Amino acid sequence: MRVMAVLLFSGLLCFSPKLRAQSSDQEQIKSAEMDLAAAEHRSESATFKKIMAEDWMTVTSDGRVLHKDDVVRNVAEHEGERKPYIVRLVALRVDLFGDTAVASFTREYHGVSGEAKDKVMRESVVDVFTKSAGGWKMRYKKAMQMGQNNSNP
Repeated sequence: MRVMAVLLFSGLLCFSPKLRAQSSDQEQIKSAEMDLAAAEHRSESATFKKIMAEDWMTVTSDGRVLHKDDVVRNVAEHEGERKPYIVRLVALRVDLFGDTAVASFTREYHGVSGEAKDKVMRESVVDVFTKSAGGWKMRYKKAMQMGQNNSNP
């Protein structure tokens, strides 16, 4: 019985660093997602440059393909302008597959001023990240509009 307990405890010690690393990776990706949401509201192109991989891309709901340079250029054109909405990430989940991670969540845009005031628009979002020597970088985004409400819930 004592031998079983020692083996079990030893096994837990072996897996513990791996579990800590996974937890750390998940937290890094969640932090990156939160940083992007804040950067979108404040129009900070440097955050987009930092988190997106050079080959980042997305396909918009109308079929356009956007690359990192397109998004960074657009954000930079409005650098420092506050948007008439705030961005909230709901049910953010990160699943790890080795050096690849998938973040999925609902992004809510809550209008706070102007014509957007008291309106909420929701998107279902899936982001793919890969890990390399430079850390975690977002490679792909897929966002699909879920609908708009005329008042905050």
